[in-house]
Amino acid sequence: MGCRCNICNEGRWLPEAPYEIVGDTVMGLTHGPRKGRRRLEKQECPLFHAMRFNFFDKTHPKRDKLMKLCQQVGGGEVLSRRPPADKAGPWRDNDNVQRRSVHRNVPIIIVTDQRQLKKKSAKPLELYQVRDARWLLDCISRCDVVEAN
Repeated sequence: MGCRCNICNEGRWLPEAPYEIVGDTVMGLTHGPRKGRRRLEKQECPLFHAMRFNFFDKTHPKRDKLMKLCQQVGGGEVLSRRPPADKAGPWRDNDNVQRRSVHRNVPIIIVTDQRQLKKKSAKPLELYQVRDARWLLDCISRCDVVEAN
């Protein structure tokens, strides 16, 4: 792919690199588009390859858009229901360092709002790898699976 040059009227594609966005005022310099382009050029696996996600808040207005980003941009698998707690993985202890790390083989529960975790209905989520929507967007914008804060 590339940017089409309408000014030249030559009908050829220009290279993307000089026109790529390198970051923004929120995330800083991430070079996400360049990393993503290089990933495609090298025919590497998608960003969320072999990762499974479940979106916790079924009523959030942006839930469908987040799921679409996860699947189409990141290549992740979206689960229709939360996996059984015994599949939550070996990291279930209270080690905060381990909880910040992302385990690709353990399903990730995405919450659209951190306040959801304070609700009584969220108590079972303590057994899972839980990340918020901001984490998902951060990974996509950096084209890298990052640790949680």
